[in-house]
Amino acid sequence: MKVKLKNKVAIITGAAGSIGSKTAKALAKCGAKVLINDLNELLGNELAEEITNEGYEALFLKGDVTKEQDIIHLVNTAENKYGSVDILVNNAGVNVGKDKRKALYDYDVDTWNLVVDVCLDSVYYCCKHALPVMVRQQRGKIINIGSVAGWLAPLKLQSPYCAAKAQIINMTKAMAMQYGGQGINVNAVVPGSIVNEQIKAAVYGEDGRARSMLAHIPAGYTGAPIDIANAVLYLVSDASDYVNGTAINVDGGWTAGYAFDAANL
Repeated sequence: MKVKLKNKVAIITGAAGSIGSKTAKALAKCGAKVLINDLNELLGNELAEEITNEGYEALFLKGDVTKEQDIIHLVNTAENKYGSVDILVNNAGVNVGKDKRKALYDYDVDTWNLVVDVCLDSVYYCCKHALPVMVRQQRGKIINIGSVAGWLAPLKLQSPYCAAKAQIINMTKAMAMQYGGQGINVNAVVPGSIVNEQIKAAVYGEDGRARSMLAHIPAGYTGAPIDIANAVLYLVSDASDYVNGTAINVDGGWTAGYAFDAANL
């Protein structure tokens, strides 16, 4: 998918992961100058090098999205080096593995805080410091990456993740209402079953679970990181200038008629 993003400056958090890296590449190939944020220094540098080797512009900045000072440095670098912050993709997120998923009263405080800090508080920090730049410019596109788990399909034993992702949706709407009159669009992309190699092996392996897992997806197959990147591309393009405060579900129809027992997800 190609849109015109020449000279736009984009920040992507958690960009070294499967969705983040596809999004970073997609934005760069459309002309954006991409700032790649992640804690994984090896993968972050490899991604930036891959993008620049293809003739596009990217810069890796190691940073922890749960630390406000790291976000301040990220936003300041974008503005000081490139002169603006036009696009913010709040992609960083984390969930606990299946072996650590528990009833609400069994979650320890540290685990709860980790998930909420990465999935939700990071969005607050990034928006808090990117929005003043966008307000001064009177333009900007913010994309928050949610989850069907926080939209219409909460998952059992994953309370902190579901709670954080649900709050992202209303936070998106609130910001859209507040800043829509200042040339700033705030929207969310809500992934369903988006599979990378790790998830494919863990959830859609050859142990007979795949058929039951796919039963809740009308399309009959899982999505890929590029599907999320394409939705982000639309929302940061001029074609979406009248789209504000909405959440685009990229889930193969999962939430169209949700009636699935997600206990084993």
